[in-house]
Amino acid sequence: MKRFIASAAACACLFLCACGVGNTEGETTAETTAAPEDLLYTAAEGPETAPEADGPIEYEYTHVEYGETGFFCCPRLLGEGKSAINGAIEKAVTDQLSALDAPGYAICEVMYSGAGLFSVKSCAMMIADEDMSSSAVPAPRTECVDSVLPITFDAVSGEQLTLADLFDPENERWRGLIPDIVTLQAEKQEMTLLSDVMPAADDRLFYLTEDALVILYRPYEIATYSAGWPEFAIPLDQLSGLFAPEGPVASMLTEKAAAEETHKERNTEKES
Repeated sequence: MKRFIASAAACACLFLCACGVGNTEGETTAETTAAPEDLLYTAAEGPETAPEADGPIEYEYTHVEYGETGFFCCPRLLGEGKSAINGAIEKAVTDQLSALDAPGYAICEVMYSGAGLFSVKSCAMMIADEDMSSSAVPAPRTECVDSVLPITFDAVSGEQLTLADLFDPENERWRGLIPDIVTLQAEKQEMTLLSDVMPAADDRLFYLTEDALVILYRPYEIATYSAGWPEFAIPLDQLSGLFAPEGPVASMLTEKAAAEETHKERNTEKES
């Protein structure tokens, strides 16, 4: 059985980005798998990565043995000085699976990597009875996610960022603007809200994409069970002027603007 689970985890590591099977508490040991080219990103390979302060962000997926029968895969940054981030991600996914209190697996996805930022989202799901008796790798069922854990790091300092770290400490208008935008998006989605959306707290769950700040809520926190873990993608330009002037998102926007300008110049050259 353990051999099957190991094979399933290895396959899922390659085809599902990251996964874990089992929930037996214990020590974890990591074994870096030979990642296919599409799982190893550098600044030269596309928009998934971009230069940070001390070079391009590179990462690969690592196969981790968890307890006696559990396995999962998670992204691991390459290069010196990244052990704090790698350890934090591995521990977060391990704790997430432990909290399920049942056999489960996790799918971890890199949501943004660039401009000195590394943002991931891990979705954990308990394995259904039919999956336990099947010889196939469990397929992710996004409609019944049991736990969602987004984490964003400053890839240069290694520090995990809170939502408040993104914004100007002298201007807290974002705390009220975010729930207003969330409410409008929920209404457009015809989502049933259980109460008014409260001002955004420092530790509100979030992750970053190339174009948006995505705010997450837990089941029943603001909406009914059918909403699951509601996510609201807020375009970064809707929050312009509120981010910390020298902060991580400001650097991200500067880099994006520079990339767009370079792309525009190249198109102009081609046309001429």
